[in-house]
Amino acid sequence: MNALKTTLSVLLLLAAAAPATAADLAEKTYYISEGPACEAKGAPRAEAGDLAALKKLLVGKTGIYCVSWRLEKKDWEDLKDPAIYLGRVGDVSELYLGGRKIGLTSQIPALGWHLHALHSSYYLPVSLLAAGGDLTLKVDKFFRAGSGPLDDIELGSWDDIRRKTRWRNYLQTDLLLLLSILFLFVGALILGIFRRHPQFSSYRTFSFACVTGALFSLSLSRVLYFFISDYAAIYKYNCTVGALFFYFFLTYFYGTLRSAHYFRAVNGWGTGVFLAGILFSPTLKGTADFYAAWLFFAYLNLLLVLGHTFYSRRDLPGYLSRAAGTAVLLAAFTHDILVYIDLASGANMIPYAIFLVLFAFVFIVLTDMEQIYLAASKTDFAVRERNKMEEDLTRVAGIAAVGQMAAQVAHDIRSPLAALDASLKSASQLPEDQRVMVRHAVNRIRDIANNLLEKTRRRPSAGPGASGEPLQLALLSSLVDPVVTEKRLQFGARAGINIDFELTRESYGLFARVQPVELGRVISNLVNNAVEVLGEKGSVRLGLAPGAGGVQLTVTDDGPGIPHEILQKLGQRGETYGKAGGYGLGLYHARTTLEAWGGGLSLTSAPGRGTTVTVTLPRAEAPADFVRGLALAPGRAVVVLDDDSTIHHVWQSRFKQAGAPERDIDIIHFIEPVRLRKWVKSNPEKAAEALYLFDYELIGYAETGLSLAAELGLGSKVILVTSRHEEKTVADEARRLKVRVIPKPLAGLVPVTIKGSGPKRAVLLDDDMLVQMNWKLAARAAGAEFSAYETPEELASGLDGAAKDTPLYIDSELGRGVRGEEVARELLEKGFTDLTLATGHPPERFAALTWLKIAGKEPPWG
Repeated sequence: MNALKTTLSVLLLLAAAAPATAADLAEKTYYISEGPACEAKGAPRAEAGDLAALKKLLVGKTGIYCVSWRLEKKDWEDLKDPAIYLGRVGDVSELYLGGRKIGLTSQIPALGWHLHALHSSYYLPVSLLAAGGDLTLKVDKFFRAGSGPLDDIELGSWDDIRRKTRWRNYLQTDLLLLLSILFLFVGALILGIFRRHPQFSSYRTFSFACVTGALFSLSLSRVLYFFISDYAAIYKYNCTVGALFFYFFLTYFYGTLRSAHYFRAVNGWGTGVFLAGILFSPTLKGTADFYAAWLFFAYLNLLLVLGHTFYSRRDLPGYLSRAAGTAVLLAAFTHDILVYIDLASGANMIPYAIFLVLFAFVFIVLTDMEQIYLAASKTDFAVRERNKMEEDLTRVAGIAAVGQMAAQVAHDIRSPLAALDASLKSASQLPEDQRVMVRHAVNRIRDIANNLLEKTRRRPSAGPGASGEPLQLALLSSLVDPVVTEKRLQFGARAGINIDFELTRESYGLFARVQPVELGRVISNLVNNAVEVLGEKGSVRLGLAPGAGGVQLTVTDDGPGIPHEILQKLGQRGETYGKAGGYGLGLYHARTTLEAWGGGLSLTSAPGRGTTVTVTLPRAEAPADFVRGLALAPGRAVVVLDDDSTIHHVWQSRFKQAGAPERDIDIIHFIEPVRLRKWVKSNPEKAAEALYLFDYELIGYAETGLSLAAELGLGSKVILVTSRHEEKTVADEARRLKVRVIPKPLAGLVPVTIKGSGPKRAVLLDDDMLVQMNWKLAARAAGAEFSAYETPEELASGLDGAAKDTPLYIDSELGRGVRGEEVARELLEKGFTDLTLATGHPPERFAALTWLKIAGKEPPWG
């Protein structure tokens, strides 16, 4: 008890001896007097109350006035070199102690250059403090916004107060000056690069935003006061460049969308009106009023930009970054408007928000410039390929003279030609997905032309294919995916049309013996038919899955459907429906071709419910060198070489999901051949045991994934992950080096397992007896305890008394409309913690279920 009393006494003594804080000074009584001699002793003054009451009285006040208050000895006696910090002192000021002037920012009234609205601090002579007397701050205020000085007030030692003042002034002046110079240079650089390219007008607008934003912040840095003493002129300059910045900035954000036409007009006319008022107003008060009105106009414009960005998010690239930039500016505007009407205090936030947003968008523009530079080297290639294609088409048109051959040429050539034309129009910015699409389109047109030439050289004969040509073993997903990509680009101008091909785990590894060119033609015609019946809005969905009769490829649309009496006739020569100018060639050709391969074609439809076309093909065994899955081994590294960051993210996600980090499996990423070579030479033992996933084409480098495999002697340790897997030269070289190949679009689907991994016990809920049997065999081989159930009711009974950390695997589709996700949620509520959805659907479909692990249908024991 005595110790507690002693501690309290010490604390009370320390509190009594502590220097005056902002809270102490805020409670003091302040007085206000007016006039050029308001600091003189005996000048009439009125009591204003505490600091909060004083600030209310000073809102909007202009002219010369004085604020006085008294410091007690206890406020400063424990300070070695007492000083006072007075916050951001608006305009110019002088400080008096006991009637004697002890400091100033500029003589009152101000006649020349002065610092404006800087953080102010003064040294307080101890001799004058000891003599007693009031502190009097004399202010010449000609800017109406805010309460002027005393936004913040504090007593302390001279070193601490001066350091605080210097740091705050640095942020307000020197930092803004440096950033202004930087963005003047960046704006001039972007303008110089794009000034002669009309297709990049948005970048020129962005460069003007950079320049005017830099000029706006330059005036706020106070550097202009070194060159001119006319405050009114500086203020007009500040308001003018600020309005111009937001005009260019909002114009850039609205982009070239037609839906933003009226917003751009409002922005332009409104900025013009307010600029005229700012520039031609005869008084400083009038300029300030127009600037205040423009602030609210710009604020409302930013709200319109934010709303328009979300409304047009499907048509605006990078809409999230645009929305984030607008939100940052809105926050800064809100703060500065509240400061203007004296509902908040502090420095202007708008210039800092401008630089923050410009920094972010400069990096976006620089990234676009890099893509443009890389794409420029590909433009000549695309043009040359188009010229070759036109020569091929001319030759084929001369051979296909009359009849069915001419009709077939006209029917088949239109789709890939439209896709190539659309791609070439955007060739100035050609990323990898468009390069792949162009390559597939050109190759497909050339294959069609060659195929037609072969047909004219000989008569069709009976054989495995409709044209008598031998069938080839083909990975079906690799034939469907490029055609779907081509179709999306061909119909890209029709915003209401969606074409979707959802690859699932069940789609991986489905092979059939077909003629690849003919199958591509069939798929293309089926998608064209589906799109043509949709009108301006609708969707086409393609699916690929194993079926009872082999492999089934479905093309489904949500169009008007087909009447039953017409449905029975479709597929016969000359029969068509809902297609202006159709000749009935597409479905007839598809049916006869598929039947010649041992497959078939069927249609199901009902008026108002859409149509589904089902292509059935006999399933073939996968070749011996097909990558059925990636089997990782603990302690062995996986090395990924690819110039596309996206594929690195895909592999990292797949390996993390499989549990590679927990099994001591290093995932090493490279984008440059040089670094790969150094790693292989520096880590010979680790390199000898590693698994390598190489891209074939490395943009900017002469090496390919295969040449590096040969150079480093990696051979069969390498798996080539490339979009050029269908090219004969690539496939032949890979076989020579014993390198297996995975088509790049299937990287997210190839099964990934870890040898020797898996739980010691597992419970499966799945209504598929074949899946249960597969898991039982895998569990028996791994020596694991395993239970399987068909219904949620059986599972609930089997889990009675089970440990809460038991690994539970649940299928997503359990029949009778029961969803595995709901069963998993009920188990989570009962306290079970190790829940995994074992499904064939891609993990992205369940991204919202962050509490639930997602895995494939494969047993967890590898």
